[in-house]
Amino acid sequence: MKFFATAVMLLSVAAANASAHKLPLDHGPRATSTPWVNQHIRDREATHAGAKR
Repeated sequence: MKFFATAVMLLSVAAANASAHKLPLDHGPRATSTPWVNQHIRDREATHAGAKR
């Protein structure tokens, strides 16, 4: 029982940390349902735009 309580506590701490790092939703034309994918796309486009200059 102690193991189960510890596991639940660790999962709740992990969930709290994950919610603290959420990125704002992107509603642009290339938006996906995952904010981390949106950020990756924006970073990649910014990198390519910087390389063209």
